[in-house]
Amino acid sequence: MEAAIQLVSTVVVASATVALAWLTSKYVRLTSHMVEAMKTAREPAVYVDLEAPEFRTLYFTVGNSGQTSAVNIRFVIEQDVKGLRYGQDASGIASIPIIDKGIAYLAPGRLLKWRAGIFNPSEADAADNILQMRVLYENEHGKEFERSIAMDMSLFNAVLFASYRTPSSDIVSAVKEAARSLQTRDHSPQLFALVSKKTCPMCAEEIPAAAKKCSHCGELLAANENPELQ
Repeated sequence: MEAAIQLVSTVVVASATVALAWLTSKYVRLTSHMVEAMKTAREPAVYVDLEAPEFRTLYFTVGNSGQTSAVNIRFVIEQDVKGLRYGQDASGIASIPIIDKGIAYLAPGRLLKWRAGIFNPSEADAADNILQMRVLYENEHGKEFERSIAMDMSLFNAVLFASYRTPSSDIVSAVKEAARSLQTRDHSPQLFALVSKKTCPMCAEEIPAAAKKCSHCGELLAANENPELQ
């Protein structure tokens, strides 16, 4: 009987040890994945895009949506855009100076824009007019990253300019419009006073309605002769 109890105890302890070892290994793997995910979340994430906020005008944008800075950003154009003119002789995304120069440093959350040129979709075959490029960059510790970009340019044939409006731009426009309205309202009485005219009762010359003294004969004007100031 005692031997059976010892055997059962041994089996239970062995089973518990195996289960504990399995749980420990699973916990270690889970912790490793969590640490790796946290590291990945803190890595830089560089992206590029093309915007068309104006008629036929494209802008090349580069942003960093990661939580740390990106350094030594390079661009490799594998298939360039057709129908894009940068200046009189140059064409394509490769003509933008920043493509050849690269970006030495891009802070987290930063977005930079460059004028890419005038895009004429009629000059390009929409079937294969696809921008293909690679973006190479590093984090501050020298770890290298690579992102492949493929952008169908036919999307810009009928894109709405409103697609690139942001809440901040709407706020700026509203503030500017309010400032212009306030400025016009504040100056309107002064403009009215400058434009309005009356006749001097002494010399019959035309003078500003707000004048208290005639600039022609020097006559001082009574208050009832200057109704604009009453």
